[in-house]
Amino acid sequence: MTYRQAGAHLGLSPEAVARRAKRGGWPTRHTLNTGEAEIQVPRELLAEGAKTPARKQQRPAPDAEGPALADAVQAAVAPLQAALERQEIANKDLQTALDVARAKLAASQIETARAEEQRDGIEAELAETAKRLERAEGDRQILQGQADAVRTELHTAQLEAAQTAGKAATEAARREGAEREAAELRRQLEAAQAKPRRRWWWP
Repeated sequence: MTYRQAGAHLGLSPEAVARRAKRGGWPTRHTLNTGEAEIQVPRELLAEGAKTPARKQQRPAPDAEGPALADAVQAAVAPLQAALERQEIANKDLQTALDVARAKLAASQIETARAEEQRDGIEAELAETAKRLERAEGDRQILQGQADAVRTELHTAQLEAAQTAGKAATEAARREGAEREAAELRRQLEAAQAKPRRRWWWP
């Protein structure tokens, strides 16, 4: 129960209850919802207080009221101070987590920038490779055209050579025929010259 509740039960002021609890070492705790101090009054005192009619609370002497009030204020402020310390610790933990998250974000941004830079480099290499392939294809087409032209010229030359060879063969055959005819004429002439001549006049 609170100091006020204990004082009402025992017929004492909250300050007097606080002093008595401090002297007697009564267990004390603080509520979670309000942070108000609560004490555990011994059972015998609770029983005695229940049998004794409530008496009018007397105001403590001025010299004793100051320490009691200070104790009550300290008892009331203690849970708030503890909650404040816990909140500061939680804030530090949150700040640490925030710093870690920011560091991870910065590292992620750096990695993203590096990845984008590598991607740009790869894209540039691919574009350059594509240009090289295009130039190589153009050169290949030019060489292919030149090879086709050379093959066409070679085929034409082969045809012309075949025609020339045919003409030469025909000319050689004609020359051989002419030579055979000339040889036959010479033979006939020689045979005619070898025959004796007849005389056509009388003696």
